[in-house]
Amino acid sequence: RVQCGAKRDEFDRVEPELNDVRPGDHITWMCVEEIDSVTTKHHREGIAHHRDSFGDWCTEGGTRLASLSGTGITITIRRTAPEVLLTAKTQRWTPEEVLRTLVETEIAARDASNIRNRLKTAGFPVTKTLESFDVAASSIPANTFDYLSSLEWVRAQHNLALIGPAGTGKSHTLIGLGIAAVHAGHKVRYFTAADLVETLYRGLADNTVGKTIDTLLRQDLLILDEIGFAPLDDTGTQLLFRLVAGAYERRSLAIASHWPFEAWGRFLPEHTTAVSMLDRLLHHCHTVVTDGDSYRMKQARQNGGTRLKSTK
Repeated sequence: RVQCGAKRDEFDRVEPELNDVRPGDHITWMCVEEIDSVTTKHHREGIAHHRDSFGDWCTEGGTRLASLSGTGITITIRRTAPEVLLTAKTQRWTPEEVLRTLVETEIAARDASNIRNRLKTAGFPVTKTLESFDVAASSIPANTFDYLSSLEWVRAQHNLALIGPAGTGKSHTLIGLGIAAVHAGHKVRYFTAADLVETLYRGLADNTVGKTIDTLLRQDLLILDEIGFAPLDDTGTQLLFRLVAGAYERRSLAIASHWPFEAWGRFLPEHTTAVSMLDRLLHHCHTVVTDGDSYRMKQARQNGGTRLKSTK
């Protein structure tokens, strides 16, 4: 059936378009106004039918989705679909709105799962956040802390060095920045210097140190805490240098040490290697020097201190 239309006042002057008409086809002449009227009627009936059908689907859809397993429907969608579909029926959502809500829920669940996995992989010894750091009580300038918190230096593959005495917020800042980086989508690993060198030594023992370093360099940010707490031998220094050299201009390193750079010879026995390591570490580096009394000692004094009993 072929419909040809024209405005009512031009109806008598229109020639039918028969190029696509086959023998046996029936031609129906309708004016444009009649076509619009029929189309509008069918459209309204279609909407009503769609709403009724969609309402029925919403009623049963939650049960159907919740019962599916092993069909590509995720656990999150199966769990949230009944509530979403009930809301959709009540508020007369379109199918597109239902799909968007389910997809957004799935994306949020996957993001949360990825964050949990990256936090676990990072290996933070404790949870320290930037929000819980008392900037006003620290020696780190507020504008410096804000810049570090922006993580722009991580995206630029620059380094960070926190230098200062114990108890001045170095470890808290490093862990807080690491956790913030994880939430921003970065891959992070945390080590104390002793644990890192031990990891590299194990790789050296089974001839996988190159693979170990390559694995570490897949992270966006490597955090090395407590550098200089224990002296390194020549082999440990060489292994640490290999990691720093591999990360140079490719990954971000964040380190903390209570030794100023000019005193690193105290725990790095080979002078040439120490100079080469610092050269690469400090080329693109934000250095923050912390000072002041240890917050641990302040808390101890506020709590009345610790008295030692003398024995005779």
